[in-house]
Amino acid sequence: MNKSDITTTSESTSHLEIAIGQYATKLDRLDSSETEVTETRVYEVLLARDAVENLLRKRVEGTESPLAELVELDQRLKVHNDLIGTTLNLKNWREVLNPPETAWWWYCCPTPVVSVWDRLDWLWNTLTITSLTMVGSLMINITNAMSAGGAVQWPETFMTLLQGTGLALVAGGTLTSAGQAQVEKLLEKLNIPPEFRAEATLSMAITLLLISTGIYNVLPKYLLYLGTQNYERGELPKALIRLTQASQIQPDNPEINIALGKVYESLNETSNAMAEYIKVIPAGLPEAFNSMGRVMIAKNPKRAEAILRLGVQRAFIRRKLNQVAEEESVDMRYQFRTNLGWALLQQERYEEAREELQAAVQFNEQFPDKQLGSGMASCFLIKANLALGNQTEAIENWPACRSQAHPKFLSEYQWIIDSGFSELANCLDTTSIVVGLEGVNIPELMTQLEICLKQPEFTVEPDENLTPAEQ
Repeated sequence: MNKSDITTTSESTSHLEIAIGQYATKLDRLDSSETEVTETRVYEVLLARDAVENLLRKRVEGTESPLAELVELDQRLKVHNDLIGTTLNLKNWREVLNPPETAWWWYCCPTPVVSVWDRLDWLWNTLTITSLTMVGSLMINITNAMSAGGAVQWPETFMTLLQGTGLALVAGGTLTSAGQAQVEKLLEKLNIPPEFRAEATLSMAITLLLISTGIYNVLPKYLLYLGTQNYERGELPKALIRLTQASQIQPDNPEINIALGKVYESLNETSNAMAEYIKVIPAGLPEAFNSMGRVMIAKNPKRAEAILRLGVQRAFIRRKLNQVAEEESVDMRYQFRTNLGWALLQQERYEEAREELQAAVQFNEQFPDKQLGSGMASCFLIKANLALGNQTEAIENWPACRSQAHPKFLSEYQWIIDSGFSELANCLDTTSIVVGLEGVNIPELMTQLEICLKQPEFTVEPDENLTPAEQ
């Protein structure tokens, strides 16, 4: 090594030592700051470290001692990592100086502060997954219910898609990395701080759960309303679809069971009707006993009578306890008296039947502007009076039957025909049984026909069980 090389090495080492010394001085000033550290002192330390780095690139042999000191100084600088990382102008300095990534001191990042909210993220995420699981279960039940009968309408489809979209978004954001990135972007656009994003995701999941629960609870009532409207208009296939959908969601809802049973009964599917009514019997609702008894009249009138009398007892108790409105109570009692009279007719207990049916007619007279039940009491009275030899009363019952009766079930209409009143059957309002006559006032129209105005001619066949005096 010649003299010039020795001189160069000595000068390089001297410059490096000086730079390291200045770096140490700036670092000492940063360490000894008793008051708030200024950005100037931070900037001076970083520039001093830059100067050392520039000389290190020119380092030669014999610089081991300064390097050992530099390692120690860098460890001291790293202690101030949070201080440097939180310096407001650090980002601006980087943009101006454009230091390489190897210059780590320019890229100090503060240690993330774990807030109380972040510590509970595991809980929020667990609750989010639980909520989404419940949403998924409700959505499956709703979708399956709306598929019943193959008639899914656009409102239900829209609500299902709405829930599905929300479920996919929140579930993806919770369970997949790609989804998490999407949700993070969404939350960032909404200016939600990072420490509250787990809570925000939970809020979205809970919102979905509340919407789904609301739909799950309200939808059966809405379907029941639609089905009842269809039933009242005689649109039995539509009523069957709507009420079946409602039953899929709430299979143990008594109102839905009874309404669905009536539709089956109108379609003459008595076994299905009985299956629906049986579900409600344990609840002790009078209407369930009335409907069940009515279905059984044709095949087992004695059993029907027993069931109807059980219902009468419960209706009486509910009325005494003021658990039902007066008009509703009278309507229910009218139906019980009518069906009980029908059951007694089938047992040929005509006098008892006549008493029950006359009581039903009296109930009906309490509401002259509204027809209670199916208005069949006057029709059944014709049969009872004829059997008892009361031809005059039977003739008086005929106009009331013709104008008031509107059979709601095929069994009631069939009874008119089986009893030999075929001409009367032609004059009755049958819109509750089948469609095709919507908006037509059948009783008024039929009064224009001679067949419906014709006075009946009865051939009285006295009951063999009556004494000559009673006949």
